[in-house]
Amino acid sequence: MATRKRSKRKAPVSPTTLSGGDNSLNPRDAQRAASAPLARDKKSPRVRWFDDPLHRPNEFATIRDAIEGQARRFKDKTYLIYEEDGSEYSYRTLDAETSRNVNLFRALSASKHARIGILDANTPDFVFLYMGCMKGAYTSAPLNYHLKGPELQFCLENSESELLFVSTEFWSEIGKILDQIKFLKAIVIIGPKPPGLKLPILTSIAQFQRAAAKRQPNDLPPIVDFHKLRARIDTKIPRDHPRPTKETQGEIIYTSGTTGKPKGVLLRHHQFLTDAKYISRWYRMKPETRMMMILPLFHVNAEVVTTMTPLVYGGSVVMFKKFSATRFWPTVEKYKVNIFSTVPTILSILVAREHRYVGTSFELGVARNSRLPKALQKFSSHRKEQEARRLSSQEIRKEGCAAFCDITSLQCCICGAAPLPAEVQLEWERTFLVPTIEGYGLSETTCYSTFNPTDGSRKIATIGVEVGNEVAIFGSRNRRMPTGQMGEIVIRGENVMLEYFKRPEANVDAFSGGWFHSGDVGDVDADGFVRIRDRVKDMIIRGGENIYPREIDEVLYTHPEIENAATIGVPDKKYGEEVVSFVVLKGGKIPRGADAKSTTASIIDYCRERLANFKVPKTIEFITEIPKGPTGKLLRRALRDMAAGK
Repeated sequence: MATRKRSKRKAPVSPTTLSGGDNSLNPRDAQRAASAPLARDKKSPRVRWFDDPLHRPNEFATIRDAIEGQARRFKDKTYLIYEEDGSEYSYRTLDAETSRNVNLFRALSASKHARIGILDANTPDFVFLYMGCMKGAYTSAPLNYHLKGPELQFCLENSESELLFVSTEFWSEIGKILDQIKFLKAIVIIGPKPPGLKLPILTSIAQFQRAAAKRQPNDLPPIVDFHKLRARIDTKIPRDHPRPTKETQGEIIYTSGTTGKPKGVLLRHHQFLTDAKYISRWYRMKPETRMMMILPLFHVNAEVVTTMTPLVYGGSVVMFKKFSATRFWPTVEKYKVNIFSTVPTILSILVAREHRYVGTSFELGVARNSRLPKALQKFSSHRKEQEARRLSSQEIRKEGCAAFCDITSLQCCICGAAPLPAEVQLEWERTFLVPTIEGYGLSETTCYSTFNPTDGSRKIATIGVEVGNEVAIFGSRNRRMPTGQMGEIVIRGENVMLEYFKRPEANVDAFSGGWFHSGDVGDVDADGFVRIRDRVKDMIIRGGENIYPREIDEVLYTHPEIENAATIGVPDKKYGEEVVSFVVLKGGKIPRGADAKSTTASIIDYCRERLANFKVPKTIEFITEIPKGPTGKLLRRALRDMAAGK
């Protein structure tokens, strides 16, 4: 009788047994290890600074489970408030409208797990489309509305999108690339017919089906009217429609492309719900907590922090179509907002407006007769009276300044997406006495991976401690660096992405050793607080010395005449690279002639007193604005082009 030879089963990869990166892992195992569940570690900084068990399982397995479950639980409670027109949408409405969109995708012939592009500003339609994609086990593909035609074409083509939903407001760039996106099954217009569009817009499913049946390979995709089609669509999903699982792809989101072509980040349902769980528990959010969305929905910050997180804990969100400095504080007052998520640029804008219209020595405080937030007690022991007003009270109120708004409901703001200069943070808090909790994350980690504690034990100029996932510092050959030593920030945990879509070479580098490599340089102190020094690719090597631009930028920010600054390295025959700093002076003025020479000398002398000689900028360039992406991320590549004269 023949005996069957038993094959050895391959042991699962367990990242929790690795003290550093395991270079023996093959690329696929390294990817799995980076997003595997972590074992409990009582020494972890997230345990030391936070007593809530973040390892507790998610309440919901998928986005569909979350939408349906919260609709049953909260029924007519408000989930979404649209600041633009004051309209409100309940959890029941969220459930119904997302189901309607699932059926619309089916009617437009979307295949199983199809990718669906969305090009719109922050609107209720965007929210229902975005969540509808995930509810129906499709993959949403939000598009940055700042992109130009060829960039949008790349994202649509690379993601293999089947449908594109585009608002009339952003049609112009799509109209330029119609001949290049014939692979789409349909283009759905949200809003009135765009100016200049000569093609007919179909208004019924029957018309779409006839057009699709007659369509030849070289024909343009049918163009259909979103609101007229969906008005005739049912809100009950058929039983035979596949339900998503926790491993189902929920989104493909494209990185900003600050280092080259954008990469498509694939995120699963489990990763969204896990990161939303980390955020809601870190900030101890309750169903009564009301958040405010001012960042664009094509970015994971808005998607996770102010869309998914309120869904997970059963709260409400006030959504701006686009950020408005004039309406910001009146909206906080009107809707009793508790928390908002932002980027440093917006903090600077709001502080500058308050100083311009009210005065620089006025500290508002969260309430005239209430206790100071614990997180700020060591920074402000008293409140100063307003020194002088440049406008009347009525005029200041018209400008939407905080000085004449009741913002007592505001508990804190969450800040990330770009480095937060210490001076910007402290100036914000001195002005409004609202704590800023800085955190850190990437699209590749579904949003946040670290936060500062909310109880006052935070550390200014750090990105906080790890939250739910694990954060380490690696040197060469994936070796863990000792406390206080600089290296690359690496992350592993259940919120780490699935992969870069169709970029195998990038995946090998990104997941080397079973950790996700962020590309950011930093260090961790003895208390577990992480400090970002710079981007690996932005590091300047001058005469063999490593220079991190952010260190120079932080010094420039403290100069009394400087509003904004950014530093880069430029090629140099003698040293390999030389240091150049781009500076925006307060008031946006550009000095000329002798004034420029004296101002340059003053700034360089200022740096020389605070930096090692090899770090001091050789050249100071005066500009009116630092180039940044739509989420406030500094575009050093644009500065390099400026330095090269492109």
